[in-house]
Amino acid sequence: MSNDFQKKKSGLPLFYQIASVLRHRIDSGVWRPGIRIPSLEELVVEFSVARTTVRQAVTQLEEEGLIWRKQGKGTFVNEPEEDPFKLNLQADWVEIMEFFEGSEINMLQFKKEATLPFLDDSAMEAADSYVYMKRLHSIKQKLRCAIDVYLDAAIYETRSEEFDQNIILRAFKEMPELNIKSARQRLTIGMADLENANLLGMPVNDPIVKARRTLTNQDNKIIYLSDTVYPSKYLVIDMDMNYHRTAPKRTRTGKKT
Repeated sequence: MSNDFQKKKSGLPLFYQIASVLRHRIDSGVWRPGIRIPSLEELVVEFSVARTTVRQAVTQLEEEGLIWRKQGKGTFVNEPEEDPFKLNLQADWVEIMEFFEGSEINMLQFKKEATLPFLDDSAMEAADSYVYMKRLHSIKQKLRCAIDVYLDAAIYETRSEEFDQNIILRAFKEMPELNIKSARQRLTIGMADLENANLLGMPVNDPIVKARRTLTNQDNKIIYLSDTVYPSKYLVIDMDMNYHRTAPKRTRTGKKT
């Protein structure tokens, strides 16, 4: 790799950027478990940086448990930690509930009379007032996601203690009186900013998935809106591309048949 790497700094420490590159090689399987990674000297040449910088990057990965060193032998990629908690990005309501099953909830912020974030769907209307909650969900002491929740204040008052301590969407399943008309989910892929990185214990600029979920009642009023941030390692998309599906035939006029 040429000196162009140094010219494309993002404001983050250089060792941090190199660690991100090396981490990606492990996550993507380019460097498989058990393989010996290049030596410090080889990485110095590849990235055209000081030995101290490379050592810091390698130490970062070692602290994360991604690699291990053996005196006189080199540095090797660790076996990945088994983690059964994965959420398919195409998940339906049931799968989402299963992902959150057994979650430990840590309430970070609570505010009454909150205002909804900007909406780009004019078909939905805001309720009279909302309560706002910022929560962390973890399973077996491992952080899974951070959630910003906006809940219709009138609904919140009916089961405030339950909503504070439990998964809100699960509580909704036991409230048929809500007459939910629609439940939508929009997913976007981005990079962790400093706030989300600190909340979720992950490196800045690592990939994340943001899920906005909105539930409306029969009057098209939003009774629940959440913005959830997941580290990408906890999510997967698995879909049938229909490769063998027969393409529609076209006539000489170009029309499909």
